[in-house]
Amino acid sequence: MNLQSQAIALLAASIVRPFALVVAAWLVLRLFRVQHPASRHAVWTAVLVGMLLLPVVSEMAPHWMVPVLPSKQEAAMKTPAPAVVSLSLSHRDMAGGTAGQKAGGRAEALTPLSQTLILWGYFAGLFAMVAYRMAGRVLLWIVRSKSRPLRRWLRESHDVVAPFTVGLLRPVVILPIAWREWSAGMRRAVLAHEFAHLRRRDTLVSALAWCVRCLFWFHPFAWWVSRKVSELAELACDVAALERVGDPIEYSRMLLGFAAAVGRAGHRVALPGLAMATSSGIDRRIDSVFELSDEKMRRLARPGVLLAFAGVPVMCLAATVGLGVSGGRRQPPMPATPVAPVQIAQVRPPVVTVPAPPPPAFDAASIRPSTDSGGGGRGEPLAGAPLEFTPGRVISLGGATTRRLIMEAYHLTQYQLSGGPGWLDSEKFELEAKAADAAANESQLRAMLRTLLSQRFRLVVSRETREMPVYALVVAKGGPKLHESKEGEAIPTTGKELEALGVMPPPRVGERLAGQLFNRYTMEEFASELSNDPKFDRPVVDKTGIQGSYLIGLRWYADGDITTAMQEWLGLRLEAQKAQAEVLVIDHIERPSEN
Repeated sequence: MNLQSQAIALLAASIVRPFALVVAAWLVLRLFRVQHPASRHAVWTAVLVGMLLLPVVSEMAPHWMVPVLPSKQEAAMKTPAPAVVSLSLSHRDMAGGTAGQKAGGRAEALTPLSQTLILWGYFAGLFAMVAYRMAGRVLLWIVRSKSRPLRRWLRESHDVVAPFTVGLLRPVVILPIAWREWSAGMRRAVLAHEFAHLRRRDTLVSALAWCVRCLFWFHPFAWWVSRKVSELAELACDVAALERVGDPIEYSRMLLGFAAAVGRAGHRVALPGLAMATSSGIDRRIDSVFELSDEKMRRLARPGVLLAFAGVPVMCLAATVGLGVSGGRRQPPMPATPVAPVQIAQVRPPVVTVPAPPPPAFDAASIRPSTDSGGGGRGEPLAGAPLEFTPGRVISLGGATTRRLIMEAYHLTQYQLSGGPGWLDSEKFELEAKAADAAANESQLRAMLRTLLSQRFRLVVSRETREMPVYALVVAKGGPKLHESKEGEAIPTTGKELEALGVMPPPRVGERLAGQLFNRYTMEEFASELSNDPKFDRPVVDKTGIQGSYLIGLRWYADGDITTAMQEWLGLRLEAQKAQAEVLVIDHIERPSEN
């Protein structure tokens, strides 16, 4: 899973998992019959902390999927299974049977465009929330810088109409300039309320709530819990103020007066602080004031200890458990067997499906260990002679390694095959296989060879795209020097025939020949031929942009190399680059069963 998919999965989990924290907090309050606003404030503050920690714990904790939905296999058993239909694969298809499985998984997931739009939408909301928060901080800095200090923790300002508490590390109380006209009882009540905020460090909790709202701006629980924490903080400080005033009626009138002033002032009090009274929800606030004065409220003796013992297991459980399909055991990958296309016969009603025919297979095949035990690792020439494909028949009497068999079956270069045990390069096998159709072409024979590897070697493969060092085949300075092969033109079978056409350089007298090649190639086929040469330590990819087929003949000698000869005679050269290349990965393989 890439980073973008992980981010989408984390956002999706962040929608459901906070529900466990909210339910746990509600149960704690109900079971212990907690009524005091300070204790309730501590419980809901713990929920805010848990929401911030959940994404981190989710990434660190193991995941346990609870089966609540039927698996695909169970669902398939309850419904008629349609026929297996697949596209015909070319001789260069590296995915085999695994490609269909991975394509089905991708069809069920979000497309990359959808994932990108979701992430952009989330970050746009996050940016808007942070920008709004920063605008409030700038406004607060302006108000605080213009205010005048009265005491160490007390200031006054012309820009506020109600007392409020601001600041994180060094919080202060800012009073409106009209505080000098207040009665002594009103001053005591206001200072008791605001200093209670300082003692309780409510400004830090308010900042925590803002962080939760910014990160989880899309979640209704983030807004509801933040608003709940703010209301309970005011009620907890109301309790401290009532202890000093002792008269809930007078205190309620004072709150109503501040709320009316705030309502008239509007945006002038929209600061990121703790205002003593606001116009919203003042009716509920007044009702709560009278309840606080009349009853002896039940509270938690040690809320920190209780929340630690109850909250940590709940948070870990919420981060660990997810909802998944039934049947937790992972199904093994299907063997890399190509499936031929079929026609579906359908009658309505009922639906009638035609089963897919068996994959193409040889009529007779023999695989025997080779008596030639010569090695040949991945960096050396491939062991044994290449397979010989003739109409209706595949043979390798000289013996070939299993890696060579796989490469021939999927028509790969040695750098496009990854994985597998060591015996793939050390043990060789003699293969002789015959098709029922004596006219079967090379493409059909390769498909049969893939079926043979799946059945006799239990081969299972998958396809990956990797960035790897490559040699790019490009046009050299001066342009290409190629002899185009026309449609229907016979392919020369000897180097002398190519010499007569001026395609291949004549041999040098008295110099030792190091190597030669000649055939009709497309540029892609020529690059593939070079990739299989042990002289090259990386695959060769065609980046010439040249189309069509060409007669190519090369000779190189002990005092030179193939790259020099290629540049001088063909007008082509190699550049070291990095590129994305498809790689066939061996997931499982066994030594072949007996004939």
